[in-house]
Amino acid sequence: MARMVTTVYLIGFGSGWLIWLLSLAAPTELRPVLWVIAMVIELSTPWVGMRWLNRWPVDNRHLPERIGQFTIIVLGSALASLLFAVPDHPPPHMILTAAMAFLIPAAVWWVYTTFVTTRLTQSRLRGGQAYSYLHIPLGGALLLLGWALGQVVRLVDDNANRLPLELRLLLGAAMVIWTVCGLALYWLWTRPSATRLAIAAYGVVSVCLITTTVHQPRLMLSLLSLAVVGYAVLLSRRLARAGQEMKTPEG
Repeated sequence: MARMVTTVYLIGFGSGWLIWLLSLAAPTELRPVLWVIAMVIELSTPWVGMRWLNRWPVDNRHLPERIGQFTIIVLGSALASLLFAVPDHPPPHMILTAAMAFLIPAAVWWVYTTFVTTRLTQSRLRGGQAYSYLHIPLGGALLLLGWALGQVVRLVDDNANRLPLELRLLLGAAMVIWTVCGLALYWLWTRPSATRLAIAAYGVVSVCLITTTVHQPRLMLSLLSLAVVGYAVLLSRRLARAGQEMKTPEG
């Protein structure tokens, strides 16, 4: 078992490592091309070797724990982006603005922690490819979310009366990607019910409507934080109920 698994990874990651090493001697203009090739090889290795890796599933406790820790670190980076946007001696209105902005990543943390602790996908990880790779766009969305919220807070501090469309679209895109990735992670466990799909639709539609139609920074933050917290409440209750249903046959 160990020989088969390590052979897949040594061939794939070893090939990528050799290309990274060769890039040190390559001309400067050629290095990015080699880096992209190496990354593609390394990222595709678990998928190319899926037939062999799925024979020996990953540790269904260790993998979610490690990826969960990394996701929390990414979320911490997003919060740091938000924190850096707050002035050193903020007036009351800036404290309130930062608090509203903070509610959004706090709701993300709430939902993600609830999902991980319910262990819904624990028995369906197999080689771990789908679970692991869904966290790539999810982590990117969290970083984009933190940056966009920081920009909104900075504009409030500058007394801006209108948010740029590009910033609002980026903020909405980050939230939509996070919601869709969450639905896809849920799909690893079972086909989403009508209730789960309705909750996801509420999250996507509310975020899209708010970010595309509301231009005033404080109003948009207020509405968005309320919508996301509401989504977190609904989804957390649904996840907790699903976790109870999963444990019922065992009891």
